[in-house]
Amino acid sequence: LAIGLSISLELLPFAALTAGVLGLRWLRGGAPRRDALVQLLLVLAGASCVLFVATRGLVADSHCDTVSPALLAAFLLAALLTGAIARIRQLGWPVLVGLLGLAAGLTGALYLALAPQCLAGPFAELDPLVRTFWYDNVLEGLPVWRQDLSTMVQMIIPPLIGLAVTLWAWARDLGGQREALGEFALLLAGAIVIALLVSRFSSVATAIATVPLGFAVFEWLRRAPRLPTALRLLALPVIFVSLVPGVAVGALRNALAQPGAPAQSGDSQVTGTGCGQPQSLTVLAGLPRATLFAPFEIGPSLLVSTPHAVIATGHHRSAPSIEAVIKAFTAAPGQAEALVRRHGATHLVTCSDLIEARNYVRLA
Repeated sequence: LAIGLSISLELLPFAALTAGVLGLRWLRGGAPRRDALVQLLLVLAGASCVLFVATRGLVADSHCDTVSPALLAAFLLAALLTGAIARIRQLGWPVLVGLLGLAAGLTGALYLALAPQCLAGPFAELDPLVRTFWYDNVLEGLPVWRQDLSTMVQMIIPPLIGLAVTLWAWARDLGGQREALGEFALLLAGAIVIALLVSRFSSVATAIATVPLGFAVFEWLRRAPRLPTALRLLALPVIFVSLVPGVAVGALRNALAQPGAPAQSGDSQVTGTGCGQPQSLTVLAGLPRATLFAPFEIGPSLLVSTPHAVIATGHHRSAPSIEAVIKAFTAAPGQAEALVRRHGATHLVTCSDLIEARNYVRLA
């Protein structure tokens, strides 16, 4: 969890969910159950501090989109308060729930006191143009229902099947592990809920679901030889559709599509045959070092593969630069040239087959 959080704060709700599951374990009684939550919070706080210093150094700036000193202070307070509560013996569950709730409340209050600006979220300061043109179109950060059908079912169906298998195993007390299966089901269900809201989190939900999915595939294959021939022939297609339903949906849509039907891309106004990025980047890399005014979508490729500088990349902390790129590519020629020159660029780079280029066509 600490390593994941050092990469993306999107893991924070899942970290809270994990702590909640271990809190429920504590309520069921026993020292090992009590110690699990304390150990989780201590390791999360300690490892997060080490990772912060190792990757950021001793800095005091607080950003709302990453682990910050304010969040580290909250982690440490949560670990200390929970450890103190664990030292109190013979607590009834109502008192224990109240104390843990108080600890959670104090932790949240400390974080907001140290970083009140984060109450508005990590993207609150985005310019409306940048938010509308770029951020609201980053599909992987949008809810699952904003994806196309093939992507949607691939993101959700395998984790849901994994959850169904887990609940089946829990209901039958498989292997005498009902308690562990129940905790696993809670973690997987929570991951699915997060994935519904932020679709790229479906990779985490699917990774967790791999365990019950693997068990289910093993059982289907083990039992298939004992099934009637008709059902046995269905075993592999069922496994295939369960694991990669997006491929199945895409194949079905292609089969049902009418021959000669026009593509519904809305991109006919974009001219050109594309960048040929590998070849183009090689040519660009051979030019004397310069500043390129380029679509921010290919900014990272230009930085990695050429010696040149760029104006912006698709990262929200460079929102003013993203705004400048958007305005230049959608402005009248004279205004656009002034913007490019104002940023010290000596070359203009564009690419007709980018999503960004198609969005410029739609905008202007």
